[in-house]
Amino acid sequence: MSRTHANRGKIWERQLDRYHALLQSSGRALVTRNHPEVVVKRDRSGKVVGASHRATGAPDYTILSGGRTIMADAKSTRQSRWALRLLEPHQANTLDAVERQGGLALLLINTPDGSYAVLWSLVRPWWMNWHAGEAGRGDASLTAEQMQMFSVCWTRKGVMLDYLQSALDRMEVRG
Repeated sequence: MSRTHANRGKIWERQLDRYHALLQSSGRALVTRNHPEVVVKRDRSGKVVGASHRATGAPDYTILSGGRTIMADAKSTRQSRWALRLLEPHQANTLDAVERQGGLALLLINTPDGSYAVLWSLVRPWWMNWHAGEAGRGDASLTAEQMQMFSVCWTRKGVMLDYLQSALDRMEVRG
């Protein structure tokens, strides 16, 4: 991952962290930031010589509100399309597990044009098709129109993505 990609993702996650802090301070939700596990590297004498993130971390956020659970993973891209390859198989498996337990799974996607709270349940068939190597031309990514269609809510660039109530409403309809 390039340095600019890592920084772009961090900017998006900081924006989400501010939104989640507002949710917590107002008492609307409890939000847990799931940081990736760090693996410490030691030399033969036991001295710490480095550290790295384990690749199989949980999705970025666990949100509890009104007894309901939402798990969300933050994704960022410089393109107007979001490439399905940006979701790792272990993340897809965790999002599936959340939905099997009655929770809601979201991808919080930031693009140059706007931000989207995309329902994993609607993206999953596209991702599974791509992951199986069966995606046709143009099916390895989602367009802005598809992200909007698959979202509980979306915003134009520069507007905070206030997705909690829309997500909770979606859970009411579902269940």
